[in-house]
Amino acid sequence: MATHAERGSLPLALAVTIVVTGLVSVVTASVVMGQQQTRFDESYERALHLAEEGADRVLERGEEGCWPADDEGPAGSDDPREWVLNAARDAVTDNANGDGAVLHQADGDAWAYGICLTGEDDEIATVYGVGVADRGERAVERVVRYDLSESGASVEAGLIAGCPEGMDPDWVALETDGGIDFGGALVHSNCSMDLGNAVSGDFQMVDSEGDEIHQNRIDDVNMGAEAIELPDYRAADFYDQRHEYASWRDLCDGGEVKEPAKSDGGPCTGDEVLSDDDGLHYDEDDSTWEIDPEGDDGSVGVLYVDGADASIESEGEGTLLISGEDGGGDLSLNHQGGGSGGGEFATVDDALPMVVDGSIAEGGSGNAQLKYGTLIVRGHIDIGGTPDLTGSLIVLHENEKPSNFSGNVSLRGPIDRSFLPDVGGRTLSWEEL
Repeated sequence: MATHAERGSLPLALAVTIVVTGLVSVVTASVVMGQQQTRFDESYERALHLAEEGADRVLERGEEGCWPADDEGPAGSDDPREWVLNAARDAVTDNANGDGAVLHQADGDAWAYGICLTGEDDEIATVYGVGVADRGERAVERVVRYDLSESGASVEAGLIAGCPEGMDPDWVALETDGGIDFGGALVHSNCSMDLGNAVSGDFQMVDSEGDEIHQNRIDDVNMGAEAIELPDYRAADFYDQRHEYASWRDLCDGGEVKEPAKSDGGPCTGDEVLSDDDGLHYDEDDSTWEIDPEGDDGSVGVLYVDGADASIESEGEGTLLISGEDGGGDLSLNHQGGGSGGGEFATVDDALPMVVDGSIAEGGSGNAQLKYGTLIVRGHIDIGGTPDLTGSLIVLHENEKPSNFSGNVSLRGPIDRSFLPDVGGRTLSWEEL
């Protein structure tokens, strides 16, 4: 016979079992929902990149196959976004480009689609890009539109060389002595260029003394280009973005590392940051900050250098804003390359340019790799060896010294077009629909 205590324990055990089972169900459901949300977030982000890729592929192809702006395509639709989405869905289903479109399959469940419209001048006026991730019931679709108009951000230029104010256009802004590879990047100069041994690339300049250009080494040089207005950015122009980056630190002349200034404060007015080993070393003799990402887990974040010079000592990640308003402002590339992907120093976020108020020189063995969205140099660049420069490069030559590439330099770009003036007379604006 069950005792009174045994009879009382049965309902209690049953209640505990019910509670535990309920908790397990709730936890399991929460985990599943979390996984589903993570997957959606990843697909949502990827769909945007695919949409931009689709639009970029159309721009690379050119206006051939574009819809006329007055046709019954997207321009004639009451809802261009829905028209383009339907066209992309049909193209993905049929695995075919469709009229005038570009379709690229990134993998089994991810597609990039692009289509374009021409304007009255029969050049590309509008580009739509569609990114499709995770096909089926959980498909994620995003649509972007590029509008192109006269003057503004370039879609092609990789290197733009400025001409000092008041200088004659025949002043040589860029000299090359080595086997330079400007493959895939348009090079424009507001002055002349001495392209002695340049082996590949497209070049255009405002003026030139005929004997300065060794055209037997270059397929095509446009020597009658128009001068373009260059952006007048300094490192200080981006200091108001300091609170958008948690990794931002001010490097001060004298060796102090400080937090970004609060409210309306200026550089190096924040609280001092204490750290034993953070990949940063100040050389008092040269007033130079030595940047060593390998000493800080591979990334130094965003660094605003105020009143001193800087040198990159190892590969890794970081964005440098080197101000020369109170002295300093120069950058040395002392990190070493090591073949494919080796020795690369890359910016944290392409939306924030790397700015050097002074000039850039190269040290070490001369095979550094530098990757950026946009790099703005107010002085000049003097590098040799075999470095790789990837991104959109703007050199203003304010110091009236020409830039010199004396080795086997490779320039690849652009990545980001946000800060580039237009070499070809076109503006590109972007929006998501």
